[in-house]
Amino acid sequence: MDAALGELNRLKDHINDEELLRAKNVLKMRILRELENPTTRLEEIARNYTVFGQNFNFHRYSEIIDNVTSHQINTVSSIKHRL
Repeated sequence: MDAALGELNRLKDHINDEELLRAKNVLKMRILRELENPTTRLEEIARNYTVFGQNFNFHRYSEIIDNVTSHQINTVSSIKHRL
């Protein structure tokens, strides 16, 4: 519980570009690992067609992830803390 609260409190800190790049790489590698599993890949395809009407391949996920900026995260984080 303490670890989870600590991570939530860290969201108050601004994320820098280096931390964001590291997080993006970890996320992309986890997605790639998950998509290597045929069952997981099939579930993901079904979910994407149901929700978005299209399938996202790894390159599309990477594009979406790479387009996120530290400014966007910091803006959302600061709004969250004002609520």
